Amino acid sequence: MTRPMIATTIVLIATIATTASASNDRLLQAVTERDTAAVRHEAMLRADVDVTDQYGNTALMIASAYGYNSIVAILVDAGADVNATGRIGNTALIVAAQNGHSEVIQHLLKAGCQVDVTNDYGIGARSLATGYGHRDVTALLDEIPVEVTLNQPLLAF
Repeated sequence: MTRPMIATTIVLIATIATTASASNDRLLQAVTERDTAAVRHEAMLRADVDVTDQYGNTALMIASAYGYNSIVAILVDAGADVNATGRIGNTALIVAAQNGHSEVIQHLLKAGCQVDVTNDYGIGARSLATGYGHRDVTALLDEIPVEVTLNQPLLAF
């Protein structure tokens, strides 16, 4: 490969990386601004739907926290990881439960999110929904069977 070809290749790679980064930034901005059409457009352009903001929140977590049902549906349909965790271990389900967004939770449950996960503080969606007084969310989550896993054998007497 000649030097001009190498330089052209480097510029092309940098351009692709910059374009992807700009697309991801536009997706996060569109989610934050509740711009459903722009979110749909960026998802169709294959933006990284699991992109995170400076706090480690994915686009899906942001939409879930604000209760943006249609944006949650678009991101889930585009393949967003419904079990992704942010910096303190929160998931989209946890932030939706904390903020009382039952319709968002229904989208996440249909997409197969894990229900009984906890964040880095040991707090899960059920606890937050109950603690914040979101009875409809608590009732919805209580309908989901709890999977119990024992890490240690039971004691025999």
